[in-house]
Amino acid sequence: MTPAKEFSLAELMAVATSEAWRGNGEVLASGITPIPRIGASLAKMTHSPELLMTDSEAYLVEDPIPLAHAATMCPKFSGSLNFARVFDCVWRGKRTR
Repeated sequence: MTPAKEFSLAELMAVATSEAWRGNGEVLASGITPIPRIGASLAKMTHSPELLMTDSEAYLVEDPIPLAHAATMCPKFSGSLNFARVFDCVWRGKRTR
């Protein structure tokens, strides 16, 4: 019998966050803090490629932006989505969760 692999609480939370987007179609993930952002990136790269993502500032991005390289990357933007637009959707009840 192979021993169980160890994982950190942060890794468990990132995977659990990723699962929150499984099977939900084209929804927006705006990970403002590291764990939700890693979870959204994991979801987009594995089981939910239709997930819309932001750069956590003002733009929709095509591919996840690694945390360590956020300041030095030039991501492929697919649209503008500042916080005012996000909050407008939330306040009008156009939010699914």
